[in-house]
Amino acid sequence: MDTKKYLNKDISSLINWLSNSDILNKEPKHIAHSVNNGYNWIKHKYSYVYNEITGYAISTYIYLYKVYDEPKYLNLAKQISTYLLSIQDKNPNSKTVGAFFYAFQQPNLEQSNLYYCFDNFIIIQGLIDLYEVTEDRNLLDAAQITADFVLSMSHTINDGSYWARYDKNNDKFDFPTAKFSGDRGILHGKMAIAMLKLWNITKKEKYKRGAIEALDFALTLQESDGSFWANINKKYVFSHAQCYVCEGLAYAYYVLKDEKYLTAIKKSLNFFLRNMRSDGSLLHIYKDQILWRNFIFSIFPYSALDATAQYIRLVIFLSKIENDAKIIDKYLLDNSVNFLLTNQIKQPQNKNINGALWHKVSKRAGITIKSPIISTWVSQFGLQALIEYEKCKCSDETKENNLIIENLY
Repeated sequence: MDTKKYLNKDISSLINWLSNSDILNKEPKHIAHSVNNGYNWIKHKYSYVYNEITGYAISTYIYLYKVYDEPKYLNLAKQISTYLLSIQDKNPNSKTVGAFFYAFQQPNLEQSNLYYCFDNFIIIQGLIDLYEVTEDRNLLDAAQITADFVLSMSHTINDGSYWARYDKNNDKFDFPTAKFSGDRGILHGKMAIAMLKLWNITKKEKYKRGAIEALDFALTLQESDGSFWANINKKYVFSHAQCYVCEGLAYAYYVLKDEKYLTAIKKSLNFFLRNMRSDGSLLHIYKDQILWRNFIFSIFPYSALDATAQYIRLVIFLSKIENDAKIIDKYLLDNSVNFLLTNQIKQPQNKNINGALWHKVSKRAGITIKSPIISTWVSQFGLQALIEYEKCKCSDETKENNLIIENLY
Protein backbone atom coordinates (compact mmCIF):
# COMPACT_ATOMS: atom_id res chain seq x y z
CA MET A 1 0.00 0.00 0.00
CA ASP A 2 1.30 3.43 -0.94
CA THR A 3 0.72 5.33 2.31
CA LYS A 4 2.22 8.53 0.87
CA LYS A 5 -1.08 9.11 -0.91
CA TYR A 6 -2.44 9.97 2.55
CA LEU A 7 0.15 12.70 3.00
CA ASN A 8 -0.37 16.21 1.67
CA LYS A 9 1.20 19.54 2.59
CA ASP A 10 -1.50 20.38 5.15
CA ILE A 11 -1.12 17.05 6.93
CA SER A 12 2.68 17.27 6.72
CA SER A 13 2.79 20.69 8.34
CA LEU A 14 0.44 19.51 11.08
CA ILE A 15 2.65 16.50 11.80
CA ASN A 16 5.69 18.77 11.78
CA TRP A 17 4.16 21.09 14.40
CA LEU A 18 3.28 18.18 16.68
CA SER A 19 6.67 16.46 16.27
CA ASN A 20 9.28 19.16 15.73
CA SER A 21 8.11 22.29 17.50
CA ASP A 22 8.73 22.91 21.19
CA ILE A 23 5.22 21.71 21.94
CA LEU A 24 7.16 18.49 22.56
CA ASN A 25 9.56 19.24 25.43
CA LYS A 26 13.24 18.40 25.17
CA GLU A 27 14.44 19.87 28.48
CA PRO A 28 14.85 20.12 31.42
CA LYS A 29 15.56 16.44 31.90
CA HIS A 30 12.65 15.60 34.21
CA ILE A 31 10.09 16.77 31.61
CA ALA A 32 11.92 15.62 28.47
CA HIS A 33 9.46 14.01 26.00
CA SER A 34 6.42 15.48 27.74
CA VAL A 35 3.90 17.55 25.81
CA ASN A 36 2.70 21.07 26.50
CA ASN A 37 -0.94 22.04 26.75
CA GLY A 38 -0.44 24.52 23.94
CA TYR A 39 1.15 27.75 22.80
CA ASN A 40 -0.01 31.22 23.78
CA TRP A 41 0.32 33.18 20.54
CA ILE A 42 -0.33 36.49 22.32
CA LYS A 43 2.28 36.05 25.05
CA HIS A 44 4.61 34.10 22.73
CA LYS A 45 5.23 31.22 25.10
CA TYR A 46 4.31 27.60 25.68
CA SER A 47 1.93 26.78 28.48
CA TYR A 48 2.22 24.06 31.12
CA VAL A 49 3.21 20.40 30.75
CA TYR A 50 -0.11 18.56 30.42
CA ASN A 51 0.01 14.83 31.14
CA GLU A 52 -3.36 14.03 29.58
CA ILE A 53 -2.18 15.49 26.27
CA THR A 54 1.08 13.60 26.67
CA GLY A 55 -1.01 10.42 26.82
CA TYR A 56 -2.83 11.45 23.66
CA ALA A 57 0.55 11.98 22.01
CA ILE A 58 1.43 8.29 22.39
CA SER A 59 -1.80 7.26 20.69
CA THR A 60 -1.24 9.87 17.98
CA TYR A 61 2.25 8.61 17.15
CA ILE A 62 1.19 4.96 17.22
CA TYR A 63 -1.56 5.87 14.76
CA LEU A 64 0.97 7.65 12.52
CA TYR A 65 3.30 4.65 12.77
CA LYS A 66 0.51 2.36 11.57
CA VAL A 67 -0.49 4.69 8.74
CA TYR A 68 2.95 5.59 7.39
CA ASP A 69 5.08 2.67 8.66
CA GLU A 70 7.87 5.02 9.74
CA PRO A 71 9.89 3.92 12.84
CA LYS A 72 10.43 7.52 13.96
CA TYR A 73 6.83 7.68 15.14
CA LEU A 74 7.17 4.50 17.16
CA ASN A 75 10.37 5.89 18.69
CA LEU A 76 8.57 9.09 19.69
CA ALA A 77 5.81 7.06 21.35
CA LYS A 78 8.40 5.05 23.29
CA GLN A 79 10.21 8.18 24.45
CA ILE A 80 6.96 9.75 25.66
CA SER A 81 6.03 6.59 27.55
CA THR A 82 9.40 6.69 29.33
CA TYR A 83 8.55 10.16 30.62
CA LEU A 84 5.09 9.10 31.78
CA LEU A 85 6.30 5.98 33.57
CA SER A 86 8.89 8.11 35.36
CA ILE A 87 6.18 10.25 36.98
CA GLN A 88 3.62 7.55 37.78
CA ASP A 89 2.89 7.20 41.51
CA LYS A 90 4.38 3.85 42.48
CA ASN A 91 3.98 4.13 46.26
CA PRO A 92 1.78 1.16 47.26
CA ASN A 93 0.64 3.02 50.38
CA SER A 94 -0.49 6.10 48.47
CA LYS A 95 -4.12 6.88 47.72
CA THR A 96 -2.99 7.74 44.20
CA VAL A 97 -0.91 4.64 43.55
CA GLY A 98 -0.81 4.07 39.79
CA ALA A 99 -2.05 7.56 39.00
CA PHE A 100 -0.63 10.48 37.02
CA PHE A 101 -0.95 14.03 38.30
CA TYR A 102 -2.48 16.75 36.18
CA ALA A 103 0.51 18.88 35.16
CA PHE A 104 3.82 20.54 35.75
CA GLN A 105 2.61 24.11 36.06
CA GLN A 106 4.25 27.37 35.13
CA PRO A 107 6.13 29.49 35.94
CA ASN A 108 8.38 27.07 37.87
CA LEU A 109 7.20 23.67 36.63
CA GLU A 110 5.57 22.98 39.97
CA GLN A 111 3.94 19.56 40.25
CA SER A 112 0.16 19.77 40.53
CA ASN A 113 -1.57 18.01 43.41
CA LEU A 114 -4.68 17.33 41.33
CA TYR A 115 -5.36 13.91 39.80
CA TYR A 116 -8.08 13.88 37.14
CA CYS A 117 -10.02 10.77 36.25
CA PHE A 118 -10.19 11.74 32.57
CA ASP A 119 -6.45 12.42 32.26
CA ASN A 120 -5.62 9.03 33.67
CA PHE A 121 -7.73 6.93 31.35
CA ILE A 122 -6.40 8.84 28.35
CA ILE A 123 -2.91 7.89 29.51
CA ILE A 124 -4.05 4.28 29.93
CA GLN A 125 -5.10 4.22 26.29
CA GLY A 126 -1.74 5.60 25.20
CA LEU A 127 0.14 2.95 27.18
CA ILE A 128 -2.05 0.17 25.79
CA ASP A 129 -1.78 1.42 22.22
CA LEU A 130 1.99 1.26 22.56
CA TYR A 131 1.86 -2.12 24.34
CA GLU A 132 -0.12 -3.64 21.45
CA VAL A 133 2.78 -2.80 19.13
CA THR A 134 5.77 -3.52 21.40
CA GLU A 135 4.38 -6.13 23.84
CA ASP A 136 6.40 -4.41 26.57
CA ARG A 137 4.91 -5.87 29.76
CA ASN A 138 5.89 -2.81 31.78
CA LEU A 139 3.37 -0.78 29.81
CA LEU A 140 0.55 -3.22 30.48
CA ASP A 141 1.38 -3.43 34.18
CA ALA A 142 1.45 0.37 34.46
CA ALA A 143 -1.87 0.67 32.62
CA GLN A 144 -3.57 -1.80 34.93
CA ILE A 145 -2.65 -0.04 38.17
CA THR A 146 -3.75 3.25 36.63
CA ALA A 147 -7.04 1.63 35.65
CA ASP A 148 -7.55 0.49 39.23
CA PHE A 149 -7.08 4.09 40.36
CA VAL A 150 -9.62 5.28 37.79
CA LEU A 151 -12.17 2.70 38.90
CA SER A 152 -11.65 3.82 42.51
CA MET A 153 -12.97 7.25 41.43
CA SER A 154 -16.43 5.83 40.79
CA HIS A 155 -18.95 8.12 42.49
CA THR A 156 -20.38 6.97 45.83
CA ILE A 157 -23.89 7.21 44.36
CA ASN A 158 -22.97 4.06 42.39
CA ASP A 159 -24.82 5.06 39.23
CA GLY A 160 -21.88 4.72 36.84
CA SER A 161 -20.80 8.34 37.23
CA TYR A 162 -17.34 9.40 38.39
CA TRP A 163 -15.67 11.96 40.57
CA ALA A 164 -13.78 14.28 38.26
CA ARG A 165 -10.63 14.61 40.33
CA TYR A 166 -8.81 13.85 43.55
CA ASP A 167 -7.27 16.81 45.39
CA LYS A 168 -4.23 15.47 47.21
CA ASN A 169 -3.73 18.65 49.25
CA ASN A 170 -7.21 18.43 50.73
CA ASP A 171 -7.51 14.65 50.52
CA LYS A 172 -10.90 14.65 48.82
CA PHE A 173 -12.72 13.60 45.68
CA ASP A 174 -14.85 16.62 44.92
CA PHE A 175 -15.30 18.97 41.96
CA PRO A 176 -18.97 20.04 42.13
CA THR A 177 -19.09 22.47 39.23
CA ALA A 178 -21.40 23.02 36.29
CA LYS A 179 -18.33 22.95 34.06
CA PHE A 180 -18.12 19.99 31.71
CA SER A 181 -14.98 18.84 33.55
CA GLY A 182 -16.80 18.54 36.88
CA ASP A 183 -18.10 15.53 38.79
CA ARG A 184 -20.58 13.16 37.15
CA GLY A 185 -19.92 14.34 33.61
CA ILE A 186 -20.47 12.64 30.27
CA LEU A 187 -16.80 12.98 29.35
CA HIS A 188 -16.03 9.95 31.53
CA GLY A 189 -17.88 7.82 28.99
CA LYS A 190 -14.74 7.99 26.86
CA MET A 191 -13.04 5.69 29.37
CA ALA A 192 -14.79 2.86 27.54
CA ILE A 193 -12.00 2.88 24.95
CA ALA A 194 -9.19 2.34 27.47
CA MET A 195 -11.16 -0.05 29.67
CA LEU A 196 -12.33 -2.25 26.82
CA LYS A 197 -8.84 -2.40 25.37
CA LEU A 198 -7.59 -3.54 28.78
CA TRP A 199 -10.42 -6.04 29.08
CA ASN A 200 -9.64 -7.45 25.65
CA ILE A 201 -6.03 -8.12 26.72
CA THR A 202 -6.47 -9.19 30.36
CA LYS A 203 -10.04 -10.60 30.27
CA LYS A 204 -10.63 -8.97 33.68
CA GLU A 205 -14.35 -8.31 33.88
CA LYS A 206 -13.97 -5.24 36.13
CA TYR A 207 -12.66 -3.27 33.15
CA LYS A 208 -15.55 -4.26 30.89
CA ARG A 209 -18.02 -3.55 33.67
CA GLY A 210 -16.49 -0.12 34.31
CA ALA A 211 -16.84 0.77 30.63
CA ILE A 212 -20.47 -0.31 30.42
CA GLU A 213 -21.48 1.46 33.64
CA ALA A 214 -19.83 4.72 32.58
CA LEU A 215 -21.65 4.64 29.24
CA ASP A 216 -24.98 3.71 30.82
CA PHE A 217 -24.71 6.76 33.06
CA ALA A 218 -23.81 9.03 30.14
CA LEU A 219 -26.84 7.81 28.20
CA THR A 220 -29.11 9.07 30.98
CA LEU A 221 -27.98 12.59 30.02
CA GLN A 222 -28.90 12.27 26.34
CA GLU A 223 -32.05 14.15 25.34
CA SER A 224 -34.56 13.12 22.68
CA ASP A 225 -33.01 15.61 20.24
CA GLY A 226 -29.72 13.69 20.44
CA SER A 227 -27.80 16.20 22.55
CA PHE A 228 -26.02 15.30 25.79
CA TRP A 229 -25.98 17.59 28.81
CA ALA A 230 -22.37 18.18 29.89
CA ASN A 231 -22.96 16.78 33.36
CA ILE A 232 -25.61 16.08 35.96
CA ASN A 233 -26.25 19.82 36.45
CA LYS A 234 -27.75 20.07 32.94
CA LYS A 235 -26.60 23.64 32.34
CA TYR A 236 -25.35 23.34 28.76
CA VAL A 237 -24.40 21.05 25.90
CA PHE A 238 -20.63 21.12 25.37
CA SER A 239 -19.81 19.87 21.88
CA HIS A 240 -16.32 18.70 22.79
CA ALA A 241 -17.61 16.53 25.65
CA GLN A 242 -20.55 15.23 23.60
CA CYS A 243 -17.99 14.00 21.07
CA TYR A 244 -15.99 12.43 23.90
CA VAL A 245 -18.88 10.25 25.00
CA CYS A 246 -19.68 9.37 21.40
CA GLU A 247 -16.09 8.20 20.95
CA GLY A 248 -16.55 5.89 23.92
CA LEU A 249 -19.87 4.69 22.52
CA ALA A 250 -18.30 4.12 19.10
CA TYR A 251 -15.52 1.91 20.37
CA ALA A 252 -17.91 0.09 22.70
CA TYR A 253 -20.22 -0.63 19.78
CA TYR A 254 -17.31 -1.97 17.77
CA VAL A 255 -16.32 -4.33 20.61
CA LEU A 256 -19.65 -5.23 22.25
CA LYS A 257 -22.11 -4.78 19.33
CA ASP A 258 -24.81 -3.27 21.57
CA GLU A 259 -27.22 -1.49 19.23
CA LYS A 260 -28.16 1.14 21.81
CA TYR A 261 -24.67 2.57 21.49
CA LEU A 262 -24.99 2.92 17.72
CA THR A 263 -28.44 4.49 18.08
CA ALA A 264 -27.09 7.07 20.54
CA ILE A 265 -24.20 7.97 18.21
CA LYS A 266 -26.54 8.51 15.26
CA LYS A 267 -28.87 10.68 17.33
CA SER A 268 -25.90 12.74 18.49
CA LEU A 269 -24.47 13.21 15.00
CA ASN A 270 -27.91 14.18 13.70
CA PHE A 271 -28.14 16.83 16.42
CA PHE A 272 -24.82 18.25 15.27
CA LEU A 273 -25.86 18.11 11.63
CA ARG A 274 -29.06 20.05 12.33
CA ASN A 275 -27.17 22.67 14.33
CA MET A 276 -24.01 22.92 12.25
CA ARG A 277 -22.94 26.37 11.09
CA SER A 278 -22.92 27.16 7.38
CA ASP A 279 -19.11 26.88 7.30
CA GLY A 280 -19.24 23.25 8.51
CA SER A 281 -18.18 23.99 12.09
CA LEU A 282 -19.76 23.03 15.39
CA LEU A 283 -20.43 25.64 18.01
CA HIS A 284 -18.50 25.46 21.26
CA ILE A 285 -21.73 25.38 23.30
CA TYR A 286 -25.42 24.68 22.61
CA LYS A 287 -28.57 25.02 24.73
CA ASP A 288 -26.79 27.24 27.25
CA GLN A 289 -28.76 27.82 30.47
CA ILE A 290 -26.16 30.25 31.86
CA LEU A 291 -27.73 33.53 30.80
CA TRP A 292 -24.73 35.89 30.80
CA ARG A 293 -22.67 33.50 28.72
CA ASN A 294 -25.55 32.78 26.40
CA PHE A 295 -25.86 36.52 25.75
CA ILE A 296 -22.15 36.91 24.95
CA PHE A 297 -22.08 33.87 22.68
CA SER A 298 -25.20 35.11 20.87
CA ILE A 299 -23.14 38.13 19.83
CA PHE A 300 -19.87 36.31 19.18
CA PRO A 301 -20.64 32.60 18.64
CA TYR A 302 -17.49 30.50 18.96
CA SER A 303 -16.83 27.61 16.62
CA ALA A 304 -14.79 24.80 18.15
CA LEU A 305 -12.12 23.15 16.04
CA ASP A 306 -11.64 20.27 18.49
CA ALA A 307 -15.32 19.29 18.39
CA THR A 308 -15.45 19.76 14.61
CA ALA A 309 -12.45 17.45 14.15
CA GLN A 310 -14.03 14.91 16.50
CA TYR A 311 -17.26 15.11 14.52
CA ILE A 312 -15.36 14.34 11.31
CA ARG A 313 -13.71 11.29 12.92
CA LEU A 314 -17.02 10.00 14.28
CA VAL A 315 -18.78 10.31 10.93
CA ILE A 316 -15.94 8.43 9.22
CA PHE A 317 -16.05 5.79 11.97
CA LEU A 318 -19.78 5.42 11.34
CA SER A 319 -19.26 5.11 7.59
CA LYS A 320 -16.74 2.30 8.14
CA ILE A 321 -18.92 0.45 10.66
CA GLU A 322 -21.98 0.74 8.41
CA ASN A 323 -19.91 0.16 5.23
CA ASP A 324 -21.69 3.09 3.65
CA ALA A 325 -19.60 5.74 1.90
CA LYS A 326 -22.69 7.92 1.36
CA ILE A 327 -22.63 8.80 5.06
CA ILE A 328 -19.67 11.10 4.34
CA ASP A 329 -21.85 13.28 2.09
CA LYS A 330 -24.93 13.04 4.29
CA TYR A 331 -23.09 14.63 7.20
CA LEU A 332 -21.47 17.36 5.03
CA LEU A 333 -17.88 16.39 5.83
CA ASP A 334 -16.49 18.38 2.92
CA ASN A 335 -17.64 21.56 4.66
CA SER A 336 -16.27 20.51 8.04
CA VAL A 337 -12.88 19.55 6.62
CA ASN A 338 -12.71 22.83 4.74
CA PHE A 339 -13.39 24.64 8.02
CA LEU A 340 -10.40 22.90 9.62
CA LEU A 341 -8.11 23.70 6.71
CA THR A 342 -9.26 27.31 6.59
CA ASN A 343 -8.25 27.61 10.23
CA GLN A 344 -4.88 25.90 9.95
CA ILE A 345 -2.07 28.34 10.69
CA LYS A 346 0.16 29.03 7.71
CA GLN A 347 3.10 31.07 8.97
CA PRO A 348 6.22 29.15 7.84
CA GLN A 349 8.51 31.75 9.37
CA ASN A 350 7.16 30.92 12.85
CA LYS A 351 7.79 27.29 13.86
CA ASN A 352 5.99 27.84 17.17
CA ILE A 353 2.64 27.91 15.42
CA ASN A 354 3.02 26.98 11.75
CA GLY A 355 0.85 24.02 10.79
CA ALA A 356 -1.19 23.97 14.00
CA LEU A 357 -4.94 24.46 14.19
CA TRP A 358 -6.60 27.30 16.04
CA HIS A 359 -8.74 26.17 18.97
CA LYS A 360 -11.83 28.42 18.87
CA VAL A 361 -12.74 31.12 16.38
CA SER A 362 -15.57 33.62 16.23
CA LYS A 363 -16.45 35.72 13.21
CA ARG A 364 -19.08 38.41 13.11
CA ALA A 365 -19.49 41.65 11.17
CA GLY A 366 -15.99 41.41 9.76
CA ILE A 367 -14.41 40.84 13.18
CA THR A 368 -12.48 37.61 13.85
CA ILE A 369 -11.61 36.56 17.40
CA LYS A 370 -9.30 33.62 18.07
CA SER A 371 -8.64 31.95 21.40
CA PRO A 372 -5.22 32.92 22.83
CA ILE A 373 -4.06 29.33 23.37
CA ILE A 374 -3.33 27.09 20.38
CA SER A 375 -4.28 23.86 22.14
CA THR A 376 -2.30 20.73 21.32
CA TRP A 377 -5.18 18.26 21.42
CA VAL A 378 -7.03 20.18 18.71
CA SER A 379 -4.19 19.45 16.28
CA GLN A 380 -3.95 15.84 17.49
CA PHE A 381 -7.65 15.27 16.72
CA GLY A 382 -7.49 17.33 13.55
CA LEU A 383 -4.57 15.31 12.24
CA GLN A 384 -6.45 12.03 12.49
CA ALA A 385 -9.55 13.63 10.97
CA LEU A 386 -7.64 14.94 7.96
CA ILE A 387 -5.76 11.69 7.35
CA GLU A 388 -8.93 9.62 7.56
CA TYR A 389 -10.70 12.02 5.23
CA GLU A 390 -7.87 11.57 2.70
CA LYS A 391 -8.38 7.81 2.98
CA CYS A 392 -12.07 8.19 2.25
CA LYS A 393 -11.15 9.74 -1.09
CA CYS A 394 -9.22 6.60 -2.08
CA SER A 395 -10.95 3.66 -3.73
CA ASP A 396 -8.73 0.87 -2.36
CA GLU A 397 -10.52 -0.10 0.84
CA THR A 398 -7.95 -2.13 2.76
CA LYS A 399 -7.51 -3.27 6.32
CA GLU A 400 -5.14 -0.36 6.87
CA ASN A 401 -7.80 1.98 5.53
CA ASN A 402 -10.00 1.00 8.47
CA LEU A 403 -7.52 2.09 11.14
CA ILE A 404 -9.96 4.66 12.51
CA ILE A 405 -12.08 1.85 13.97
CA GLU A 406 -9.37 0.43 16.24
CA ASN A 407 -7.27 3.56 16.69
CA LEU A 408 -9.74 6.31 17.58
CA TYR A 409 -8.14 8.39 20.33
